[in-house]
Amino acid sequence: GIDASGINIATGGELSVLELAAAVGRGLGVEPRLEFAPPRAGELQRSALDPGKAGQVLGWQPRHRFEEGLEALIAWFREAA
Repeated sequence: GIDASGINIATGGELSVLELAAAVGRGLGVEPRLEFAPPRAGELQRSALDPGKAGQVLGWQPRHRFEEGLEALIAWFREAA
């Protein structure tokens, strides 16, 4: 059978925590308040998930940019509230 463990549903792009905070702030129309702390032991400095296995096993491909998905998520939360 096909090993379906460890399948990443992702865009394959890299996004920093600061870029994520800025994007969420823009989506919500607020300026994020950020607090910086020393790195924790074992903390990753960079990470980008490869969706290649999702394409091979599931036939899945990303259809939206991160920003579009974030906008849809924010709209969904606002409607659900």
